[in-house]
Amino acid sequence: MFKYTEEENIFYSSYSINGKCIKDLSNTQIIEQIRKRDSSFTGYKLNKIPLLNTLVKLLDEENQRTKIPTRNGKLGVSSADKYQTPSKKRTNESEINEASNKKRNTGVKEHNDVENQPKEEEKEENEEKVEEKEEKKEEEKEEEKEEEKEEEKEEEKEEKEEEKVKEAEKEEDDEEEEDQKQGKFKLSKEIDRLNIEELESILNSKKLKQELDIKNKEIHSLTSKVKELEKVANSPEAKLNHNNTKTSVKSTTSTNNSTNGSLPKRSSISTQFPPLIVTPDDLNSNFALKLFNKVNKGFNFNKVTHKLASSGMDIDIIQKLQREFIKFIVLKVLDNDYDIRQPSKLAPPPLIHKFWKTLCLDTFGYTQFLKVLGINVHHRYNENEDRLHYIRTRDLYRDYFPNSTAELDHKNVLENVSCWPWDYLMPNTPPSSKSKLNQISPSSSSSSSSSSSSSSSSSSSSSSSSSSSSSPPKGKPMTLKIRDQQGNILSFRMAQHAQLYNLFDIYATKTKSDTDDHILMYAGQEMKRDKTLSFYNFKENDTIYSSNIGKN
Repeated sequence: MFKYTEEENIFYSSYSINGKCIKDLSNTQIIEQIRKRDSSFTGYKLNKIPLLNTLVKLLDEENQRTKIPTRNGKLGVSSADKYQTPSKKRTNESEINEASNKKRNTGVKEHNDVENQPKEEEKEENEEKVEEKEEKKEEEKEEEKEEEKEEEKEEEKEEKEEEKVKEAEKEEDDEEEEDQKQGKFKLSKEIDRLNIEELESILNSKKLKQELDIKNKEIHSLTSKVKELEKVANSPEAKLNHNNTKTSVKSTTSTNNSTNGSLPKRSSISTQFPPLIVTPDDLNSNFALKLFNKVNKGFNFNKVTHKLASSGMDIDIIQKLQREFIKFIVLKVLDNDYDIRQPSKLAPPPLIHKFWKTLCLDTFGYTQFLKVLGINVHHRYNENEDRLHYIRTRDLYRDYFPNSTAELDHKNVLENVSCWPWDYLMPNTPPSSKSKLNQISPSSSSSSSSSSSSSSSSSSSSSSSSSSSSSPPKGKPMTLKIRDQQGNILSFRMAQHAQLYNLFDIYATKTKSDTDDHILMYAGQEMKRDKTLSFYNFKENDTIYSSNIGKN
Protein backbone atom coordinates (compact mmCIF):
# COMPACT_ATOMS: atom_id res chain seq x y z
CA MET A 1 0.00 0.00 0.00
CA PHE A 2 1.22 3.47 -0.95
CA LYS A 3 1.70 5.78 2.04
CA TYR A 4 0.49 9.39 1.82
CA THR A 5 1.30 12.32 4.01
CA GLU A 6 -1.51 13.96 5.98
CA GLU A 7 -1.80 16.85 3.51
CA GLU A 8 -1.82 14.51 0.51
CA ASN A 9 -4.36 12.24 2.15
CA ILE A 10 -6.69 15.17 2.90
CA PHE A 11 -6.26 16.68 -0.54
CA TYR A 12 -6.68 13.58 -2.72
CA SER A 13 -9.58 12.25 -0.68
CA SER A 14 -11.72 15.16 -1.95
CA TYR A 15 -11.60 13.75 -5.51
CA SER A 16 -13.49 10.65 -6.58
CA ILE A 17 -14.38 8.90 -9.83
CA ASN A 18 -17.50 6.71 -10.01
CA GLY A 19 -17.79 6.73 -6.21
CA LYS A 20 -14.18 5.63 -5.65
CA CYS A 21 -11.53 7.94 -4.26
CA ILE A 22 -8.62 8.58 -6.62
CA LYS A 23 -6.03 7.93 -3.93
CA ASP A 24 -7.15 4.26 -3.81
CA LEU A 25 -6.60 3.77 -7.55
CA SER A 26 -3.60 1.90 -8.81
CA ASN A 27 -1.12 3.40 -11.28
CA THR A 28 -2.66 1.56 -14.23
CA GLN A 29 -6.16 2.73 -13.25
CA ILE A 30 -4.94 6.35 -12.90
CA ILE A 31 -3.28 6.15 -16.33
CA GLU A 32 -6.53 4.80 -17.83
CA GLN A 33 -8.53 7.70 -16.36
CA ILE A 34 -5.93 10.20 -17.66
CA ARG A 35 -6.00 8.59 -21.15
CA LYS A 36 -9.78 8.93 -21.22
CA ARG A 37 -9.48 12.67 -20.67
CA ASP A 38 -6.20 13.32 -22.50
CA SER A 39 -5.29 10.87 -25.28
CA SER A 40 -1.95 12.59 -25.85
CA PHE A 41 -0.66 11.65 -22.38
CA THR A 42 2.68 9.77 -22.49
CA GLY A 43 3.94 9.83 -18.89
CA TYR A 44 3.54 6.11 -18.22
CA LYS A 45 6.70 5.87 -16.14
CA LEU A 46 5.77 8.60 -13.66
CA ASN A 47 5.26 7.90 -9.97
CA LYS A 48 1.88 7.91 -8.29
CA ILE A 49 1.99 11.53 -7.00
CA PRO A 50 2.70 13.13 -10.43
CA LEU A 51 0.03 10.93 -11.98
CA LEU A 52 -2.51 12.01 -9.36
CA ASN A 53 -1.61 15.69 -9.92
CA THR A 54 -2.23 15.38 -13.67
CA LEU A 55 -5.54 13.59 -12.99
CA VAL A 56 -6.58 16.37 -10.57
CA LYS A 57 -5.92 18.99 -13.26
CA LEU A 58 -8.01 17.10 -15.77
CA LEU A 59 -10.86 16.67 -13.26
CA ASP A 60 -10.79 20.40 -12.48
CA GLU A 61 -11.02 21.16 -16.19
CA GLU A 62 -14.02 18.84 -16.47
CA ASN A 63 -15.70 20.58 -13.55
CA GLN A 64 -15.16 23.97 -15.18
CA ARG A 65 -16.68 22.74 -18.46
CA THR A 66 -19.71 21.15 -16.88
CA LYS A 67 -19.97 24.05 -14.36
CA ILE A 68 -20.40 21.77 -11.39
CA PRO A 69 -20.93 23.86 -8.24
CA THR A 70 -18.16 23.66 -5.75
CA ARG A 71 -18.53 23.44 -2.01
CA ASN A 72 -18.66 27.24 -1.74
CA GLY A 73 -21.64 27.29 -4.09
CA LYS A 74 -19.88 29.31 -6.82
CA LEU A 75 -20.06 28.24 -10.43
CA GLY A 76 -17.01 27.87 -12.59
CA VAL A 77 -14.60 28.07 -9.70
CA SER A 78 -12.36 25.05 -9.70
CA SER A 79 -11.37 23.29 -6.56
CA ALA A 80 -7.77 23.78 -7.59
CA ASP A 81 -8.14 27.52 -6.87
CA LYS A 82 -9.16 26.74 -3.32
CA TYR A 83 -7.28 23.51 -2.74
CA GLN A 84 -3.82 23.43 -4.13
CA THR A 85 -1.92 20.20 -4.56
CA PRO A 86 0.72 19.51 -1.91
CA SER A 87 3.48 19.91 -4.49
CA LYS A 88 2.11 23.32 -5.55
CA LYS A 89 1.83 24.38 -1.94
CA ARG A 90 5.45 23.55 -1.41
CA THR A 91 6.50 25.61 -4.48
CA ASN A 92 4.27 28.55 -3.45
CA GLU A 93 5.68 28.53 0.06
CA SER A 94 9.23 28.60 -1.29
CA GLU A 95 8.33 31.52 -3.61
CA ILE A 96 6.75 33.43 -0.75
CA ASN A 97 9.77 32.91 1.44
CA GLU A 98 12.05 34.16 -1.31
CA ALA A 99 9.89 37.26 -1.86
CA SER A 100 9.78 38.03 1.83
CA ASN A 101 13.54 37.73 2.06
CA LYS A 102 13.94 40.13 -0.84
CA LYS A 103 11.63 42.63 0.77
CA ARG A 104 13.51 42.43 4.02
CA ASN A 105 16.80 42.92 2.23
CA THR A 106 15.49 45.93 0.36
CA GLY A 107 13.94 47.31 3.54
CA VAL A 108 10.42 47.41 2.10
CA LYS A 109 7.85 46.58 4.68
CA GLU A 110 4.53 45.33 3.62
CA HIS A 111 1.63 44.93 5.88
CA ASN A 112 -0.73 42.10 5.36
CA ASP A 113 -4.36 42.83 5.10
CA VAL A 114 -5.12 39.67 6.96
CA GLU A 115 -4.64 41.42 10.32
CA ASN A 116 -7.21 43.96 9.33
CA GLN A 117 -9.83 41.34 8.48
CA PRO A 118 -12.50 40.93 11.06
CA LYS A 119 -12.35 38.08 13.51
CA GLU A 120 -15.73 36.76 12.44
CA GLU A 121 -14.43 35.66 9.07
CA GLU A 122 -11.63 33.75 10.80
CA LYS A 123 -14.14 31.95 12.98
CA GLU A 124 -16.26 31.01 9.98
CA GLU A 125 -13.26 29.69 8.14
CA ASN A 126 -12.18 27.69 11.16
CA GLU A 127 -15.65 26.22 11.51
CA GLU A 128 -15.71 25.30 7.84
CA LYS A 129 -12.33 23.63 8.19
CA VAL A 130 -13.52 21.62 11.19
CA GLU A 131 -16.64 20.54 9.31
CA GLU A 132 -14.57 19.58 6.30
CA LYS A 133 -12.22 17.54 8.49
CA GLU A 134 -15.14 15.71 10.09
CA GLU A 135 -16.67 14.98 6.70
CA LYS A 136 -13.34 13.73 5.45
CA LYS A 137 -12.97 11.48 8.49
CA GLU A 138 -16.42 10.00 7.91
CA GLU A 139 -15.63 9.49 4.25
CA GLU A 140 -12.36 7.83 5.18
CA LYS A 141 -14.16 5.49 7.61
CA GLU A 142 -16.68 4.56 4.95
CA GLU A 143 -13.92 4.00 2.44
CA GLU A 144 -12.03 1.83 4.93
CA LYS A 145 -15.16 -0.26 5.52
CA GLU A 146 -15.65 -0.64 1.78
CA GLU A 147 -12.02 -1.62 1.39
CA GLU A 148 -12.36 -4.24 4.14
CA LYS A 149 -15.47 -5.64 2.49
CA GLU A 150 -13.72 -5.77 -0.87
CA GLU A 151 -10.70 -7.47 0.71
CA GLU A 152 -12.96 -10.04 2.38
CA LYS A 153 -14.70 -10.69 -0.91
CA GLU A 154 -11.37 -11.10 -2.67
CA GLU A 155 -10.17 -13.51 0.04
CA GLU A 156 -13.37 -15.54 -0.28
CA LYS A 157 -12.92 -15.67 -4.03
CA GLU A 158 -9.32 -16.79 -3.64
CA GLU A 159 -10.35 -19.51 -1.15
CA LYS A 160 -13.08 -20.73 -3.48
CA GLU A 161 -10.64 -20.81 -6.38
CA GLU A 162 -8.13 -22.77 -4.27
CA GLU A 163 -10.84 -25.25 -3.25
CA LYS A 164 -11.85 -25.69 -6.87
CA VAL A 165 -8.24 -26.31 -7.84
CA LYS A 166 -7.84 -28.89 -5.06
CA GLU A 167 -11.07 -30.65 -6.05
CA ALA A 168 -9.97 -30.75 -9.65
CA GLU A 169 -6.60 -32.22 -8.62
CA LYS A 170 -8.34 -34.87 -6.47
CA GLU A 171 -10.65 -35.79 -9.32
CA GLU A 172 -7.68 -36.14 -11.65
CA ASP A 173 -5.86 -38.35 -9.11
CA ASP A 174 -8.96 -40.53 -8.60
CA GLU A 175 -9.41 -40.90 -12.34
CA GLU A 176 -5.77 -41.90 -12.74
CA GLU A 177 -6.09 -44.54 -9.97
CA GLU A 178 -9.27 -45.96 -11.51
CA ASP A 179 -7.65 -46.07 -14.91
CA GLN A 180 -4.63 -47.88 -13.48
CA LYS A 181 -6.87 -50.45 -11.75
CA GLN A 182 -8.88 -51.05 -14.92
CA GLY A 183 -5.76 -51.28 -17.04
CA LYS A 184 -6.40 -47.99 -18.86
CA PHE A 185 -3.72 -45.42 -19.57
CA LYS A 186 -4.21 -41.66 -19.49
CA LEU A 187 -2.08 -39.63 -21.81
CA SER A 188 -1.11 -36.02 -21.26
CA LYS A 189 -2.96 -33.04 -22.75
CA GLU A 190 -0.24 -32.59 -25.33
CA ILE A 191 -1.26 -35.76 -27.16
CA ASP A 192 -1.89 -33.88 -30.39
CA ARG A 193 1.74 -32.75 -30.54
CA LEU A 194 3.18 -36.24 -30.09
CA ASN A 195 3.94 -38.61 -32.89
CA ILE A 196 2.54 -42.14 -33.15
CA GLU A 197 5.91 -43.67 -32.28
CA GLU A 198 6.18 -41.59 -29.11
CA LEU A 199 2.66 -42.62 -28.09
CA GLU A 200 3.49 -46.28 -28.60
CA SER A 201 6.64 -45.96 -26.51
CA ILE A 202 4.68 -44.32 -23.67
CA LEU A 203 2.04 -47.07 -23.72
CA ASN A 204 4.66 -49.81 -23.76
CA SER A 205 6.57 -48.28 -20.85
CA LYS A 206 3.41 -48.02 -18.75
CA LYS A 207 2.42 -51.60 -19.52
CA LEU A 208 5.89 -52.81 -18.60
CA LYS A 209 5.73 -50.94 -15.29
CA GLN A 210 2.43 -52.58 -14.41
CA GLU A 211 3.69 -56.04 -15.34
CA LEU A 212 6.84 -55.52 -13.28
CA ASP A 213 4.80 -54.43 -10.26
CA ILE A 214 2.61 -57.55 -10.49
CA LYS A 215 5.63 -59.83 -10.81
CA ASN A 216 7.37 -58.17 -7.87
CA LYS A 217 4.30 -58.77 -5.70
CA GLU A 218 4.19 -62.44 -6.75
CA ILE A 219 7.90 -62.88 -6.03
CA HIS A 220 7.50 -61.26 -2.60
CA SER A 221 4.61 -63.59 -1.67
CA LEU A 222 6.52 -66.65 -2.90
CA THR A 223 9.63 -65.75 -0.91
CA SER A 224 7.57 -65.32 2.26
CA LYS A 225 5.95 -68.74 1.74
CA VAL A 226 9.35 -70.35 1.13
CA LYS A 227 10.69 -68.87 4.36
CA GLU A 228 7.73 -70.22 6.32
CA LEU A 229 8.19 -73.69 4.81
CA GLU A 230 11.90 -73.61 5.62
CA LYS A 231 11.13 -72.79 9.25
CA VAL A 232 8.68 -75.70 9.46
CA ALA A 233 11.09 -78.07 7.72
CA ASN A 234 14.00 -77.12 9.99
CA SER A 235 12.04 -77.85 13.18
CA PRO A 236 13.09 -81.15 14.89
CA GLU A 237 9.52 -82.45 15.11
CA ALA A 238 9.02 -82.07 11.38
CA LYS A 239 12.25 -83.95 10.66
CA LEU A 240 11.23 -86.84 12.93
CA ASN A 241 7.77 -87.10 11.35
CA HIS A 242 9.28 -86.93 7.89
CA ASN A 243 11.67 -89.78 8.69
CA ASN A 244 8.81 -91.84 10.14
CA THR A 245 6.76 -91.39 6.98
CA LYS A 246 9.70 -92.48 4.83
CA THR A 247 10.33 -95.64 6.87
CA SER A 248 6.64 -96.55 6.94
CA VAL A 249 6.27 -96.19 3.19
CA LYS A 250 9.40 -98.26 2.60
CA SER A 251 8.09 -101.04 4.86
CA THR A 252 4.69 -101.10 3.15
CA THR A 253 6.21 -101.12 -0.34
CA SER A 254 8.65 -103.89 0.61
CA THR A 255 5.82 -106.08 1.91
CA ASN A 256 3.77 -105.43 -1.21
CA ASN A 257 6.69 -106.31 -3.46
CA SER A 258 7.36 -109.51 -1.53
CA THR A 259 3.76 -110.68 -1.95
CA ASN A 260 3.19 -109.33 -5.46
CA GLY A 261 6.38 -108.77 -7.41
CA SER A 262 4.59 -106.89 -10.19
CA LEU A 263 3.23 -104.07 -7.96
CA PRO A 264 4.98 -100.69 -8.41
CA LYS A 265 6.60 -98.78 -5.55
CA ARG A 266 4.59 -95.96 -4.00
CA SER A 267 7.28 -94.36 -1.85
CA SER A 268 7.23 -91.18 -3.93
CA ILE A 269 3.70 -90.36 -2.72
CA SER A 270 4.90 -89.74 0.83
CA THR A 271 6.41 -86.36 -0.08
CA GLN A 272 3.09 -84.94 -1.30
CA PHE A 273 1.50 -84.46 2.15
CA PRO A 274 2.97 -82.30 4.94
CA PRO A 275 3.50 -84.06 8.27
CA LEU A 276 1.25 -83.27 11.22
CA ILE A 277 2.88 -81.46 14.15
CA VAL A 278 0.99 -81.53 17.45
CA THR A 279 2.07 -79.02 20.09
CA PRO A 280 0.89 -78.85 23.73
CA ASP A 281 -1.31 -75.89 22.80
CA ASP A 282 -3.19 -78.12 20.33
CA LEU A 283 -4.48 -80.50 23.02
CA ASN A 284 -8.03 -79.15 23.01
CA SER A 285 -11.42 -79.89 21.50
CA ASN A 286 -11.06 -77.28 18.75
CA PHE A 287 -7.91 -78.87 17.33
CA ALA A 288 -9.50 -82.34 17.62
CA LEU A 289 -12.50 -81.16 15.60
CA LYS A 290 -10.24 -79.59 12.94
CA LEU A 291 -8.27 -82.82 12.59
CA PHE A 292 -11.52 -84.79 12.37
CA ASN A 293 -12.84 -82.56 9.57
CA LYS A 294 -9.51 -82.73 7.74
CA VAL A 295 -9.53 -86.56 7.63
CA ASN A 296 -13.28 -86.85 7.01
CA LYS A 297 -13.10 -84.55 3.97
CA GLY A 298 -9.64 -85.51 2.72
CA PHE A 299 -9.98 -89.31 2.48
CA ASN A 300 -12.48 -91.47 0.56
CA PHE A 301 -13.81 -94.49 2.50
CA ASN A 302 -15.71 -95.99 -0.45
CA LYS A 303 -13.80 -99.31 -0.43
CA VAL A 304 -14.42 -99.88 3.27
CA THR A 305 -18.11 -99.00 3.00
CA HIS A 306 -18.48 -101.33 0.01
CA LYS A 307 -16.89 -104.25 1.88
CA LEU A 308 -18.97 -103.71 5.02
CA ALA A 309 -22.16 -103.25 3.00
CA SER A 310 -21.49 -106.48 1.13
CA SER A 311 -21.29 -108.26 4.50
CA GLY A 312 -24.86 -107.14 5.29
CA MET A 313 -24.25 -104.02 7.43
CA ASP A 314 -26.63 -101.09 7.10
CA ILE A 315 -25.32 -97.99 5.32
CA ASP A 316 -26.38 -95.65 8.15
CA ILE A 317 -24.44 -97.77 10.62
CA ILE A 318 -21.39 -97.75 8.31
CA GLN A 319 -21.45 -93.94 8.08
CA LYS A 320 -21.75 -93.71 11.85
CA LEU A 321 -18.83 -96.15 12.24
CA GLN A 322 -16.75 -94.04 9.86
CA ARG A 323 -17.20 -90.90 11.99
CA GLU A 324 -16.49 -92.72 15.27
CA PHE A 325 -13.43 -94.46 13.79
CA ILE A 326 -11.94 -91.10 12.77
CA LYS A 327 -12.56 -89.79 16.30
CA PHE A 328 -10.77 -92.81 17.77
CA ILE A 329 -7.73 -92.23 15.51
CA VAL A 330 -7.73 -88.54 16.51
CA LEU A 331 -7.66 -89.60 20.18
CA LYS A 332 -4.64 -91.85 19.52
CA VAL A 333 -2.83 -88.95 17.82
CA LEU A 334 -3.54 -86.46 20.61
CA ASP A 335 -2.59 -89.05 23.28
CA ASN A 336 0.67 -89.88 21.45
CA ASP A 337 -0.43 -93.53 21.20
CA TYR A 338 0.96 -94.42 17.79
CA ASP A 339 4.50 -95.65 18.48
CA ILE A 340 4.72 -99.39 17.71
CA ARG A 341 7.61 -99.81 20.15
CA GLN A 342 5.48 -98.68 23.11
CA PRO A 343 2.47 -100.53 24.60
CA SER A 344 -0.89 -99.14 23.52
CA LYS A 345 -2.74 -96.90 25.93
CA LEU A 346 -6.16 -96.79 24.25
CA ALA A 347 -8.53 -99.63 23.30
CA PRO A 348 -11.18 -99.44 20.54
CA PRO A 349 -14.66 -100.98 20.93
CA PRO A 350 -15.57 -103.98 18.70
CA LEU A 351 -17.34 -102.22 15.81
CA ILE A 352 -14.67 -99.52 15.50
CA HIS A 353 -11.97 -102.18 15.53
CA LYS A 354 -13.83 -104.01 12.75
CA PHE A 355 -13.87 -100.84 10.64
CA TRP A 356 -10.16 -100.28 11.38
CA LYS A 357 -9.22 -103.83 10.43
CA THR A 358 -11.19 -103.63 7.16
CA LEU A 359 -9.35 -100.43 6.23
CA CYS A 360 -5.95 -101.96 7.05
CA LEU A 361 -6.59 -104.90 4.71
CA ASP A 362 -6.19 -102.41 1.84
CA THR A 363 -2.54 -101.52 2.44
CA PHE A 364 -2.36 -98.85 -0.22
CA GLY A 365 -5.60 -97.28 0.97
CA TYR A 366 -4.38 -97.28 4.58
CA THR A 367 -1.11 -95.59 3.59
CA GLN A 368 -3.12 -92.93 1.79
CA PHE A 369 -5.25 -92.52 4.90
CA LEU A 370 -2.09 -92.00 6.99
CA LYS A 371 -0.82 -89.39 4.51
CA VAL A 372 -4.01 -87.40 4.93
CA LEU A 373 -3.76 -87.79 8.72
CA GLY A 374 -0.09 -86.73 8.74
CA ILE A 375 1.11 -89.32 11.31
CA ASN A 376 1.70 -93.08 11.07
CA VAL A 377 -0.73 -94.85 13.41
CA HIS A 378 0.13 -98.55 13.30
CA HIS A 379 -2.65 -101.09 13.68
CA ARG A 380 -2.12 -103.14 16.81
CA TYR A 381 -4.89 -104.88 18.71
CA ASN A 382 -4.77 -107.21 21.70
CA GLU A 383 -7.67 -109.59 22.10
CA ASN A 384 -7.15 -109.52 25.87
CA GLU A 385 -7.55 -105.76 26.13
CA ASP A 386 -7.67 -104.23 29.59
CA ARG A 387 -10.89 -102.46 30.55
CA LEU A 388 -8.86 -99.64 32.07
CA HIS A 389 -7.57 -98.76 28.60
CA TYR A 390 -11.13 -98.70 27.30
CA ILE A 391 -12.30 -96.49 30.19
CA ARG A 392 -9.40 -94.13 29.51
CA THR A 393 -10.42 -93.98 25.85
CA ARG A 394 -13.99 -93.04 26.83
CA ASP A 395 -12.70 -90.35 29.19
CA LEU A 396 -10.58 -88.80 26.43
CA TYR A 397 -13.61 -88.98 24.14
CA ARG A 398 -15.57 -86.84 26.62
CA ASP A 399 -12.73 -84.30 26.82
CA TYR A 400 -12.04 -83.85 23.11
CA PHE A 401 -15.54 -84.44 21.67
CA PRO A 402 -17.92 -83.04 24.32
CA ASN A 403 -20.76 -82.59 21.82
CA SER A 404 -20.85 -86.33 20.97
CA THR A 405 -21.05 -87.84 24.47
CA ALA A 406 -24.52 -89.24 23.74
CA GLU A 407 -22.74 -92.14 22.01
CA LEU A 408 -21.37 -93.23 25.41
CA ASP A 409 -24.76 -93.72 27.10
CA HIS A 410 -25.83 -97.01 25.49
CA LYS A 411 -25.33 -100.26 27.32
CA ASN A 412 -24.09 -102.67 24.64
CA VAL A 413 -23.60 -103.16 20.93
CA LEU A 414 -26.99 -104.69 20.30
CA GLU A 415 -28.82 -101.80 21.95
CA ASN A 416 -29.20 -98.93 19.43
CA VAL A 417 -26.06 -100.18 17.66
CA SER A 418 -23.80 -98.34 20.08
CA CYS A 419 -20.21 -97.80 18.95
CA TRP A 420 -19.04 -97.13 22.52
CA PRO A 421 -20.82 -99.61 24.88
CA TRP A 422 -20.04 -98.82 28.50
CA ASP A 423 -20.20 -102.51 29.51
CA TYR A 424 -17.46 -103.55 27.08
CA LEU A 425 -14.75 -105.82 28.63
CA MET A 426 -16.75 -106.25 31.83
CA PRO A 427 -16.96 -109.85 33.19
CA ASN A 428 -20.27 -111.45 32.24
CA THR A 429 -19.94 -114.54 34.54
CA PRO A 430 -21.83 -114.55 37.86
CA PRO A 431 -19.77 -113.62 40.93
CA SER A 432 -17.79 -116.56 42.31
CA SER A 433 -14.93 -117.14 44.70
CA LYS A 434 -12.47 -116.40 41.88
CA SER A 435 -14.11 -113.29 40.48
CA LYS A 436 -14.85 -111.57 43.76
CA LEU A 437 -11.19 -110.84 44.25
CA ASN A 438 -10.82 -109.14 40.86
CA GLN A 439 -14.07 -107.20 40.49
CA ILE A 440 -16.36 -105.04 42.53
CA SER A 441 -19.57 -106.63 43.76
CA PRO A 442 -22.24 -104.08 44.78
CA SER A 443 -24.76 -104.98 47.43
CA SER A 444 -27.68 -103.23 49.12
CA SER A 445 -27.20 -101.04 52.15
CA SER A 446 -29.60 -103.08 54.31
CA SER A 447 -27.63 -106.33 53.89
CA SER A 448 -24.17 -104.85 54.16
CA SER A 449 -23.35 -106.56 57.44
CA SER A 450 -24.47 -110.02 56.26
CA SER A 451 -22.68 -109.68 52.94
CA SER A 452 -19.48 -108.69 54.69
CA SER A 453 -19.57 -111.81 56.89
CA SER A 454 -20.39 -114.13 53.99
CA SER A 455 -17.80 -112.55 51.75
CA SER A 456 -15.13 -112.89 54.42
CA SER A 457 -15.86 -116.62 54.75
CA SER A 458 -15.92 -117.07 50.98
CA SER A 459 -12.67 -115.18 50.62
CA SER A 460 -10.98 -117.43 53.16
CA SER A 461 -12.27 -120.53 51.37
CA SER A 462 -11.21 -119.23 47.98
CA SER A 463 -7.69 -118.26 49.01
CA SER A 464 -6.43 -121.72 48.20
CA SER A 465 -8.16 -121.88 44.81
CA SER A 466 -7.11 -118.36 43.75
CA SER A 467 -3.48 -119.32 43.70
CA SER A 468 -4.16 -121.81 40.92
CA SER A 469 -6.24 -119.37 38.81
CA SER A 470 -4.81 -117.43 35.87
CA SER A 471 -5.44 -113.93 37.37
CA PRO A 472 -4.03 -113.69 40.92
CA PRO A 473 -5.97 -111.63 43.52
CA LYS A 474 -5.01 -107.99 43.99
CA GLY A 475 -4.72 -108.04 47.75
CA LYS A 476 -7.27 -108.75 50.43
CA PRO A 477 -10.90 -107.83 49.52
CA MET A 478 -12.50 -105.21 51.70
CA THR A 479 -16.04 -103.96 52.27
CA LEU A 480 -16.66 -100.27 51.60
CA LYS A 481 -19.67 -97.99 51.70
CA ILE A 482 -20.49 -94.98 49.54
CA ARG A 483 -22.83 -92.35 51.00
CA ASP A 484 -24.32 -89.65 48.74
CA GLN A 485 -25.61 -86.20 49.65
CA GLN A 486 -29.18 -87.47 50.22
CA GLY A 487 -28.00 -90.06 52.75
CA ASN A 488 -28.35 -93.13 50.49
CA ILE A 489 -25.73 -95.80 51.13
CA LEU A 490 -24.39 -98.47 48.73
CA SER A 491 -22.00 -101.25 49.82
CA PHE A 492 -19.26 -102.75 47.64
CA ARG A 493 -16.47 -105.33 47.86
CA MET A 494 -13.09 -104.42 46.38
CA ALA A 495 -9.49 -105.62 46.56
CA GLN A 496 -6.98 -103.45 48.39
CA HIS A 497 -4.51 -103.06 45.52
CA ALA A 498 -7.05 -102.74 42.68
CA GLN A 499 -7.29 -99.36 40.97
CA LEU A 500 -10.48 -97.35 41.47
CA TYR A 501 -11.54 -97.13 37.79
CA ASN A 502 -14.10 -99.92 38.19
CA LEU A 503 -15.47 -98.40 41.38
CA PHE A 504 -16.20 -95.08 39.63
CA ASP A 505 -17.71 -96.84 36.61
CA ILE A 506 -20.02 -99.23 38.48
CA TYR A 507 -21.13 -96.56 40.97
CA ALA A 508 -22.16 -94.41 37.97
CA THR A 509 -24.18 -97.29 36.51
CA LYS A 510 -25.88 -97.97 39.83
CA THR A 511 -26.85 -94.31 40.22
CA LYS A 512 -27.71 -93.98 36.47
CA SER A 513 -25.31 -91.10 35.98
CA ASP A 514 -22.01 -90.33 34.31
CA THR A 515 -18.64 -91.16 35.85
CA ASP A 516 -17.54 -87.53 35.63
CA ASP A 517 -20.57 -86.36 37.64
CA HIS A 518 -19.23 -87.68 40.96
CA ILE A 519 -16.35 -86.86 43.30
CA LEU A 520 -15.48 -89.48 45.91
CA MET A 521 -13.98 -88.16 49.16
CA TYR A 522 -12.24 -90.19 51.88
CA ALA A 523 -10.45 -88.86 54.95
CA GLY A 524 -10.83 -85.27 53.69
CA GLN A 525 -9.16 -85.82 50.30
CA GLU A 526 -10.42 -86.54 46.80
CA MET A 527 -9.91 -90.12 45.57
CA LYS A 528 -8.20 -90.55 42.17
CA ARG A 529 -9.11 -93.28 39.69
CA ASP A 530 -5.58 -94.54 39.18
CA LYS A 531 -5.00 -95.01 42.94
CA THR A 532 -5.88 -98.00 45.19
CA LEU A 533 -7.57 -98.46 48.58
CA SER A 534 -4.24 -99.29 50.16
CA PHE A 535 -2.89 -95.95 48.92
CA TYR A 536 -5.50 -94.15 51.05
CA ASN A 537 -4.98 -96.54 54.08
CA PHE A 538 -8.58 -97.68 53.73
CA LYS A 539 -10.00 -99.83 56.55
CA GLU A 540 -12.79 -102.39 56.62
CA ASN A 541 -16.36 -100.97 56.45
CA ASP A 542 -15.15 -97.36 56.12
CA THR A 543 -17.47 -94.87 54.41
CA ILE A 544 -16.68 -92.92 51.24
CA TYR A 545 -18.66 -89.73 50.64
CA SER A 546 -19.96 -88.88 47.15
CA SER A 547 -20.78 -85.39 45.93
CA ASN A 548 -22.72 -84.98 42.71
CA ILE A 549 -21.20 -82.17 40.64
CA GLY A 550 -23.23 -82.85 37.52
CA LYS A 551 -26.43 -81.31 38.91
CA ASN A 552 -24.87 -78.06 40.10
